[in-house]
Amino acid sequence: PTSPFVAPRLGFDYFVVDSVSIGGSLAYINNSGDSETTTNGVSNGKVDETTTGFLFAPRAGYAFMFSEAVGIWPRGGFTYVSANTKDGVETSSHVFALTLEAMLAIVPAPHAGFTVGPTLDLPLFGSGERKQNNQASVDIDSVKITTIGLQAGVFVWF
Repeated sequence: PTSPFVAPRLGFDYFVVDSVSIGGSLAYINNSGDSETTTNGVSNGKVDETTTGFLFAPRAGYAFMFSEAVGIWPRGGFTYVSANTKDGVETSSHVFALTLEAMLAIVPAPHAGFTVGPTLDLPLFGSGERKQNNQASVDIDSVKITTIGLQAGVFVWF
């Protein structure tokens, strides 16, 4: 992935009272590689590409079990993402988003289960900076990334 929004996340949640959870997730990415473009079979040269970034997403939720094996766990919170890409041009961005998740909880065994459901990240605000070679940097006033996806996870509790 080239964005922490779509990178695998490690999450922790704590139930403060029956059914009400607080927690969050973290993600880190570091991708690097070479790309080469060609025009009519002639190489335009190779470019080294590197992307690094992290995500921090605190959240709150409410779990409602229909039975001992199936329930829903809607969660919401805010997500902060910081990313930096270098490919001849260095671009850094910082994005703050509202995150909504509607998870189906499946509990096939005591103290362990699976979640699956849609996830939506709605951008609230963001900014960035672009710098090429030794030139002065250019501020980017608005960076917005909207992510709509399907999330799946495994959970255990003690």
